[in-house]
Amino acid sequence: MTGKVSLRDYKNFLDYSMGILGMILWVLICSCASIGQLSVSLFLVNWANEPYEEQQKSFYPKTMVLLIGIQFTICLIREFVIFNLIIRSASNMHQAMSETMVRAKIVFYDSNPIGRILTRFSKDMVVLDLIVPNAAVLISYGLFRTLSVVVALCIINVWLLIPLVFVVIYFIQQVRSAA
Repeated sequence: MTGKVSLRDYKNFLDYSMGILGMILWVLICSCASIGQLSVSLFLVNWANEPYEEQQKSFYPKTMVLLIGIQFTICLIREFVIFNLIIRSASNMHQAMSETMVRAKIVFYDSNPIGRILTRFSKDMVVLDLIVPNAAVLISYGLFRTLSVVVALCIINVWLLIPLVFVVIYFIQQVRSAA
């Protein structure tokens, strides 16, 4: 079936990089980036709630610049970690594909023209090298940004958890019906 990617495929992709350790590292660095984003927002709220005279102290802008610098550094590290994991996985998959092609039986080459083999091989590698890294960064950023917004909303108003439960149930049903 074309267009379907199972969870086993994602597991295999991760196994070619660092396995479960890579996934833990990915989640950890993305969580740190989300926490950094929340900390900047919370500090800004606290700064805005101070009296005018207190707001004018140099502590607040210096701390804000420091928090933004830390957030920027964490985001750079996040991008590096994600790209490193994906490129490592793509390189290992390329190596495995090459070894499989070298060890293929002659019957395979007799029944498939070399042009078709090269086209398929290069198409798969383009997807792994160009499309998957960018998509993974965008997806992980969007997922963890959504989670950080939900956490921020729940900190502001705990009663928002009630409609959130219904929204999550609805989204899970939509994902299951699409699969």
